[in-house]
Amino acid sequence: MFVQGIPPLGCSPSILTVRSSPIPEDYDENRCLISYNQLSQNHNALLQETLKQLRMEYPQVTLVYGDYYNIALEIFNKPSAYGM
Repeated sequence: MFVQGIPPLGCSPSILTVRSSPIPEDYDENRCLISYNQLSQNHNALLQETLKQLRMEYPQVTLVYGDYYNIALEIFNKPSAYGM
C-alpha cells in the first residue's frame, strides 16, 4: 500500500493567498510560509512513525511512504532542472 505524505503546505498558492503575512520573517527563501511548512513536516513525521508501527504490527503488509514534501521542495529549489 502506498501512503503519501503531504507537500509543503506553506508553498501552496491557496495558503499563500488566504494566509499571507506582512512580516517578511514568516517566509523562507522560497517565499513559502514557514509555519505551514513546519505543520507539514510534523504531520509527515507522525505519519512515518505510525507507518513504522503498522509495519511491525502487520509484517505481511507492504507499506510504502511517498515523500511528497521533499520532492516538492527539490522542484522549488531547482526549478530550471525540471523545465520551469
